[in-house]
Amino acid sequence: MSHRRTVQDEFTRQAEPFARSATLQAPELTQRIVDALGERARGRILDLACGPGVLTSVLGRAARSVVGLDLTARVLEVARRTGNPAGAAFVRGAAERTPFADGCFDGVTLRLALHHVQEAGAVLREVRRLLRPAGRVVVLDVLPSSDPRIAALHNEIERARDPSHTAFVPGDSLRDAIEAAGLAVAVHERWTSRRSFEEWAAIIDEPGRMERVEARLRGCIEAGETLGIDLRVEADAICFDYRWGLFAADAP
Repeated sequence: MSHRRTVQDEFTRQAEPFARSATLQAPELTQRIVDALGERARGRILDLACGPGVLTSVLGRAARSVVGLDLTARVLEVARRTGNPAGAAFVRGAAERTPFADGCFDGVTLRLALHHVQEAGAVLREVRRLLRPAGRVVVLDVLPSSDPRIAALHNEIERARDPSHTAFVPGDSLRDAIEAAGLAVAVHERWTSRRSFEEWAAIIDEPGRMERVEARLRGCIEAGETLGIDLRVEADAICFDYRWGLFAADAP
């Protein structure tokens, strides 16, 4: 099965629970992105790999116009129904090759998108093409451990949860990829937040799969392996801390 087919299958299943997730609607994962866009937030914005429109809706409160693009038809249906701000347009397409003209956006957002693509550099180069001079991209994603062994194990378990996952990119490598695409990093923020296994699993909507993932995580905890995310048990419930990274970068 092609990677694109896998993405579409997974996000067809995840569309509704993803849209309902309180964690993924939290201001630190939505309004923080709008704030990082700065004055560009009032212009024409592209929410690239927009999913069910959680961020698109927030962007639409400030933007002159906003477009959400995603590969999966089902998440776009949910976006149009539940998160469609006035004037928003939703377009089906791939992040690596969009149907838009050069330099037609003041801002582009990539929220939790790059760990679902096979070549992050190709997406970032496409973003560079789409931005007007002095336009800005905001990239937000989970940052893995800087230890390659730990990061590889973490990514392996993430793929067991969601086969459309490719890899979280370490912070320094992500910054390098953004700059290699011809963009200048202006803002770099990192923070952590707690997630529970129950909430994390519910988004996938695949109980049998998540039972196997839970067993594996408990095995990691028993072996003293924290995956670089402080994996632990609290009151018999698995939880962990995601490390988030936000980069705002400008086109020349």
